[in-house]
Amino acid sequence: MPGLPLEDLVHITFGGPLATERWQTGAWFKLTGVGTPTPVDFTTPLNNVNSATGLLWSTAIKAGCSSGTNLDFVKLTMYRNNVLYFVGQQSISASPGSGTSPQPGYVAQVWTLKTNLPTRSGRGRMYVPKNGLAVSGTTYQWPTVSTNLAALKTWANSCETALSGLPGTTPSAKLSVVGRSGPPSQPVTLLQADSIPDVQHGRTKRFSAVVVDQQAY
Repeated sequence: MPGLPLEDLVHITFGGPLATERWQTGAWFKLTGVGTPTPVDFTTPLNNVNSATGLLWSTAIKAGCSSGTNLDFVKLTMYRNNVLYFVGQQSISASPGSGTSPQPGYVAQVWTLKTNLPTRSGRGRMYVPKNGLAVSGTTYQWPTVSTNLAALKTWANSCETALSGLPGTTPSAKLSVVGRSGPPSQPVTLLQADSIPDVQHGRTKRFSAVVVDQQAY
């Protein structure tokens, strides 16, 4: 299996319950100028990422989710030259989704992370649950798109600032698209979303039917 680029990379993931299942999404950050941080050195950055993620949930995700969806964890994983270097996870206490038009649990909105590389390797995606907002009866799309990309940008900037607090020589972090094959990591230059609902069927694969009907024949 192809490995990650030979760089210092951090993968930040977050998610929580979706009825009896779970959801998660995340993004990559490329580090430069970082020395040899110890687990203790990650304490403050992870705390700050936790706060930023809670804010992203409350401002950009929560209102699009029904009450069975929530946020309860954030995880920070660092790789150094394709070798696992650090893993840290924290719980988050957040209020459940406040959307009032429940949809199937697998309904999601895609946040696309674009770079200047005009190939598939130059695009990343975050699948965010959006199962509490009704679609138009004529277009079958969300009639208004509250993408909250400004909130996503704020989250990414906050994560970059948090990771830049690691010890080293002028450490910095940049939201990036990372693949396990192809070019090195690419810095993100554009955030994009639209009104077309997408799906993440894996988020409901372990649902148990609440009601089952049968008819002898």
